[in-house]
Amino acid sequence: MRAGPWPILQVHNREKQMASSKSGSNRGRSQDRSRVAGGQDHEVQYEAKKTGASAAEVKRAVKSAGNSRKKVERELKK
Repeated sequence: MRAGPWPILQVHNREKQMASSKSGSNRGRSQDRSRVAGGQDHEVQYEAKKTGASAAEVKRAVKSAGNSRKKVERELKK
């Protein structure tokens, strides 16, 4: 006995979702490596380790210079 069309629709929708996620997984969410997100601890830690500054100094630099990676690094060299 068949339960109805619902199981077939669920499988079809799942295949559709999987197909769309595999093609262009970063579509609509491109990463901007030229920016430092001051609110993201992993980015602050990365920049701190890279420049030899503390996390607090990196956050201060982001606040004063903006979130451009070049400007933040320039600010930290001062």
